[in-house]
Amino acid sequence: MENLTFLITYIAAVLMCLILTLSIIKMLKRGLLTFFESIHKDAETSRFFVRLIVLILFLGGLSAALTANYVIEKANWLTLSWDAVDQVQATLSSLFGIITLLSAVFLILELVNRRFIK
Repeated sequence: MENLTFLITYIAAVLMCLILTLSIIKMLKRGLLTFFESIHKDAETSRFFVRLIVLILFLGGLSAALTANYVIEKANWLTLSWDAVDQVQATLSSLFGIITLLSAVFLILELVNRRFIK
C-alpha cells in the first residue's frame, strides 16, 4: 500500500475523532454552565470553569486522536481499517475516562454544596 493511503486514512480518522470530541463538548456545555451557575452564583466564575472543562475535554480528545499505531509494512485494507478504528476507540476511551473523573468531582461538589449551603 502507498504512504498516501496511510496519510489519507490517518487524516480522516483524526477528523472523525475531532468531530466526535466537539459533538460531545457541545452536548455537555449547556448542562455544565447550568451546573456551575447553581454552585457559584457568579457568572464569570461559572464560565471560567466551563471553559476549563471544555479545554480539558478538547485536549484529551485531540491527544488521543493524534496517536496512531499504523504499521506500513505488510499492511492491507483490513489492518488499515482496524488501525483507524483503534484511533477512534482511543479517543472515545480517553473522553470516557475524563468525563467519568469529572462526574465524580461534580458529584462531590454538589454534595458539598447541598450540605453546607442551604
